[in-house]
Amino acid sequence: MKFNVEAASARRVILVSGNEDMLRTDVLRQLMHLSGMGEDDFDSEIIVADAQPITAWIASVGTTPFLADRRTLVVRNLLRADPDPPDETTGKKPKDKVPNPLLGVPATGRLILVVDDETGDKKSAHTRILTTWRKFLKEVDGEELLCEVKDENLASAFIALAKEHGKKLTPPATTLLIEMVGGGYSRGMSEVQKLAIYVGDSPEIREEHVRSTVTPTREWNMWALLDAVRERKMGEAVKQLRIISGSNKKMNEVGIASITPQLTRYFRLLWETRVCLDRGANPNQVPADIKALFPAKPNIAEEKAGTMTRIIPQARRVTLDQIAQCFSEVNLADARLKGQEAAYTAEDTMERLMLRLSEILAPAK
Repeated sequence: MKFNVEAASARRVILVSGNEDMLRTDVLRQLMHLSGMGEDDFDSEIIVADAQPITAWIASVGTTPFLADRRTLVVRNLLRADPDPPDETTGKKPKDKVPNPLLGVPATGRLILVVDDETGDKKSAHTRILTTWRKFLKEVDGEELLCEVKDENLASAFIALAKEHGKKLTPPATTLLIEMVGGGYSRGMSEVQKLAIYVGDSPEIREEHVRSTVTPTREWNMWALLDAVRERKMGEAVKQLRIISGSNKKMNEVGIASITPQLTRYFRLLWETRVCLDRGANPNQVPADIKALFPAKPNIAEEKAGTMTRIIPQARRVTLDQIAQCFSEVNLADARLKGQEAAYTAEDTMERLMLRLSEILAPAK
């Protein structure tokens, strides 16, 4: 994340994007400050993207400023506004080229577009919409402020924040924290602040502090479950299974919607990594001919460094035959949860699955 917010504020159109909400919020705050936005400001406005048509945005930001040099409009939740929507009948994009609405932003206007987090199952549509906005942005010489942090910079950021609070974040604690927050910068920074309060007068934040205080992501719980299965710690495996399923949901619903898909994803990554190792290739630098054998998702070539750090050592300890057996067991459990195979209860099905995976992945004696 390297950009100059002050320089970007001089542009007519600025796009604030990225997967770190804490950074997006900070960048937007800076832009609003540089724009002179205040509570009783006649020359600024904040709207949600789907509250008005795009033409209304342009009309608003094109209004002659009253007291300031420029009129500023902040548009939140940008992905709710599709500048090039598909035909409602056919579902296909129209053949005619859609005019770029950003061309209508005058020199006296400043349009700040913010890509906020969205929920739901419209990820592919959101990707297409963002691609279109980026294309339009480039055409008007706007600037995108991409709020993301590389994996290799997470540790130094967390350690620096702990130091600001007068604490030393130990290396084991740093590693565990990154794993438990799923490599998320915003969430990790928030957890460091809580840890600094939790440890009290202690000068250090240690691994046990992180383990007892930080709320892990569901992905981390899945890793913990798999670790317990491989180490034949069935009590811990069942505990993690309960955490993942949640106390207020039925096991068969969570198993079908979440657990078996995540297990399938894990074993696919394990299989891809094992294929690389068997062919003498580096799983962190997958050759093109091997990558072509893998599905688009999941694909180890696109995975985070943290994920591969865990997958590679595990792949070294298993064979393709073991992985194939695990696939079969996961598929059988999925069929039982759906009522396609005979079974007792959903809980029994999932616990039996954990036992079978543990037996299959056990090291050869």
